[in-house]
Amino acid sequence: MSKKNSLRTVRVASAAAICLTLALGTAGVAMAGQRSHSQGSSSVGRHDHSNFGRHDQGQSSNDAAGVVSALGTNSITLKNHDGTTTTYTTSSTTTYFEGKTAATVAALAVNEQVFLELTSTSPQTVTKVDIRLVSVAGAVTAVSGSTITIAGRHGTTSSVVVGSTTTYTSGGAASTVAAVVVGATICAIGLPAATAGTLDATKVSIKAPHVQVYAAGVVSALGTNSITLKNHDGTTTTYTTSSTTTYFEGKTAATVAALAVNEQVFLELTSTSPQTVTKVDIRLVSVAGAVTAVSGSTITIAGRHGTTSSVVVGSTTTYTSGGAASTVAAVVVGAVIFAVGLPAATAGTLDASTVYILLSSGNHQGPGHAQGGSSTAHSQGHGRGHGRH
Repeated sequence: MSKKNSLRTVRVASAAAICLTLALGTAGVAMAGQRSHSQGSSSVGRHDHSNFGRHDQGQSSNDAAGVVSALGTNSITLKNHDGTTTTYTTSSTTTYFEGKTAATVAALAVNEQVFLELTSTSPQTVTKVDIRLVSVAGAVTAVSGSTITIAGRHGTTSSVVVGSTTTYTSGGAASTVAAVVVGATICAIGLPAATAGTLDATKVSIKAPHVQVYAAGVVSALGTNSITLKNHDGTTTTYTTSSTTTYFEGKTAATVAALAVNEQVFLELTSTSPQTVTKVDIRLVSVAGAVTAVSGSTITIAGRHGTTSSVVVGSTTTYTSGGAASTVAAVVVGAVIFAVGLPAATAGTLDASTVYILLSSGNHQGPGHAQGGSSTAHSQGHGRGHGRH
């Protein structure tokens, strides 16, 4: 097999695989036997027969195949793969088909790929015209009216023209043209249009674009019905909330009032576009270290390299020491504590919901963090990292 034919065979297999993956049903299965002209990521396929063009080689045969280059009142002129043309005579008894569907002579057009059945007696006439359906597949880059543009390799594009008779499927179920959006991958079957590189589609199978249904990051702004998150790389994305959005602080139900700038959150989103937030999980964070000062409701903790962190406590803060309930009175200079809560509006400050007293003042033994070491732990709750996934 020549290198050229080998490449063509690979392209045939690729085009068939794309359409089968997009669940075209019986139409997709039929395409597995079609050849294709590669158009980048999109491919135009056609049925081919081993006797393609035998008439142009001077051999006697009862069939012929090629691309329609001209149409007469009672004639069809076909161009062979080598560019030669042959004219065949039709009659009032000639039948026409588009794939397996009966058609009329009006279905014939220049640039269509056809297979002809001929009489066995001379002069030969055409008994049957099989108009070959072709296919094109790829990612949608634009939708303008009835024209869908598909991206190809090396910057090429193909156009799919749809109409009132075009049918649509998505995931094997009936769909509509509304599902054909930028980013979706489609496989269209139909007939070549008069304009080169354009397909008049009878069927379009849609593979919807992948939709992320969750996001995570640090709250950088809050609107009446929106949350803006900053990703780990500094980029921001705004998400829409609604009256049905639910809120949690860790595993505890909360309200929208619990949201604040600098909080770390995990969002669950709808799978349909436009996406809205269904659930907001406000991540609890933690800080631990030795207490260096207590002033009113603010506890200062020594950090590494001379840094400090502040823990703000309130009437709802709970305290434990050695596994037993305790009070704020046990939080004194020299004690080592582990506080869990939410970031406050002031950077480096934690609004504590729970304070664990690990080492009391003067006790230098036992479990807990070494005195003088303050650290911010990973956010509690989901194990996913910060940043949009």
